[in-house]
Amino acid sequence: MVWSDAVAGEQMPVASTSQQSGTAASAPTRVVVGIAAAAALGVVVAAPGPTGTRAIDTVLIVLATMAVVWLASGAPWWAGVVVAGIAAAFAPT
Repeated sequence: MVWSDAVAGEQMPVASTSQQSGTAASAPTRVVVGIAAAAALGVVVAAPGPTGTRAIDTVLIVLATMAVVWLASGAPWWAGVVVAGIAAAFAPT
């Protein structure tokens, strides 16, 4: 439970976001940041070049990869299944 201040200054229990939305409990921040950093490093090592400038590419790739991992860590368990199903439905043969 998370406690928030009520209008009258009293403490009232409020359900946490994970309880309200049905998502799994959030992973600890350090773990998520570590996984995001490892994923970003892996993508940078693969050396994609969306802009052609190594420094700008590195910054954009790291920010995008870390954002995707951070957002995915809080997604409901079924979101990955839905996305995979949609991708499979539209995949070429």
